[in-house]
Amino acid sequence: MDITTSNGGISIRLPLKSGIFLNGRYRVVASLGSGGFGITYLALDTARNDRKVAIKEFFPKNCTREGKEIVFTEEPEKTFQRIAEFIEEAKMITTVEDKRIVKVLDYFLENNTAYYVMEYVEGKTLKEHIKLHGPPGTREAIELIKEIALGLKAIHDRGILHGDLKPSNIMINSEGVKIMDFGAASFTNTIYTMTHGKIISWSYSSPERFHNQTIITLQSDIYSLGGILFFIVSGEDPIPAPEREKGIALPIPPVSYKIRRIIKKAMALEPFQRYPTVNHFLKALKSFF
Repeated sequence: MDITTSNGGISIRLPLKSGIFLNGRYRVVASLGSGGFGITYLALDTARNDRKVAIKEFFPKNCTREGKEIVFTEEPEKTFQRIAEFIEEAKMITTVEDKRIVKVLDYFLENNTAYYVMEYVEGKTLKEHIKLHGPPGTREAIELIKEIALGLKAIHDRGILHGDLKPSNIMINSEGVKIMDFGAASFTNTIYTMTHGKIISWSYSSPERFHNQTIITLQSDIYSLGGILFFIVSGEDPIPAPEREKGIALPIPPVSYKIRRIIKKAMALEPFQRYPTVNHFLKALKSFF
């Protein structure tokens, strides 16, 4: 259960109960967690021998549930637009074919809202992994960020920006890494506006994402990629961009000069000072091999 307050009132987001079926085939097992725009469930696909799947339900904060249906508090036109954007997010991800990207298997409308179904990935998030095991050695760190960068390249190759790349949105297990959660995804060179409570990750979002009416480019994701490398080698979140814009320096971790140089360039405050593309970032990593 997720409780939020709005305009002096209390909004309770109740997850669907275990055993409920969605789209006539997906049986909800449990809630995996919630974010600003929805709840994610573990479910079984009864049409595929009870295969485990993850289902994301569009259920923004300040909305409630009556029975199974979501009750929105805004104008119907705005609700329709936001649901359409959620489905568009799912369609966007289906165009990306790469082993490092969580696959979207299905999407549908039900319960006055929208859902999309993803492959269920066992393992821990990169954030959990580093917090549990500590920062890895240089070679392992470079291999790890290389795999994440290759996944990001596959996204960019389809003309898509992830928009919210951070350690908690990357799964890691014995098979490698999986980039997930495309809730802030958009097409490249989109004019970014601070509407609908757009997603901002305090330590990993680029400076331009904190400003309204900004054209978001590939360099926004590259800033986040640099932040992830910072986290991998230090075990700490980098200083948020707004604080850096006030003059607080980014304390580069005490690692090799090459890694420090990559972090510094990827996380430059000005987009034009960062790597132009993920390919350029990958080229910088090649010097380690």
